[in-house]
Formats: sequence, C-alpha cells, structure tokens
Amino acid sequence: MSDADLRFRPAPDGTALVDATTGLAWELAPEATPLRWHEALASTQASGWRLPTVSELVVLLTSLPSDHPFPGEPRPGDLFWSASESPFAPATRVRAVEIGADLRAAVLLLDKDALARRWRVRDRS
Repeated sequence: MSDADLRFRPAPDGTALVDATTGLAWELAPEATPLRWHEALASTQASGWRLPTVSELVVLLTSLPSDHPFPGEPRPGDLFWSASESPFAPATRVRAVEIGADLRAAVLLLDKDALARRWRVRDRS
C-alpha cells in the first residue's frame, strides 16, 4: 500500500478525497477554467463547499506524495485561490498559491479581479 493510499480515501459520496493528515475533503480535481475570486467564492459557497485557507492549500500542495490520487494536479504554473485575505493589504487583494517549476508552492497576493483556479474543500462530514 502506497503513502497516497494511506493518506487519501474516497469520500462516501464519491465527490472528494479525504486527507487523513488534515481531515479535509478535497474535490477530486480543481476547476479547470480560471475564475475571478468573487466568482470562485460564490460558486463554492452555493455548492456546500468552501475555498481553502492559504495554509490548507500550502499544506496539501507541499506534502503531496508523488503517487497522489489527484490526476494531473498540481502542475507548474497552476494558480489557486484561497479564502485568506491579508490584514496588511487592501480589501481588493487576497492570497493565492502558485505552483513553481520545481513544484514548490509560493503564496502570492492577487487582485480579486485576477484569474486563478478554484480547488474546493470541505470539512470531513
């Protein structure tokens, strides 16, 4: 049994993978089409999911085993929205996480009108 098999299990409803390390359920694949932050937030809340905090995204992305079960994710250049705003930045900006060429995660401060992908999460139910 691989590390990924021990860490990630399908959620009972089949729409997510539950991370045993964090207890969070991540959707099987992030949204392919980049969205503005307000669009990502609204569509996430309407579906019973939420945007992850920047910490949740960084933990997931920096600790994925090489045999993780998220097909094709993450890829260099991917940019994902978080729900984390910064107390030191204007309200028009929010934190996002970008995957570098070396598959390291970098936290950026983006304008909410920029485009990034949405990777929904929910607390395990």
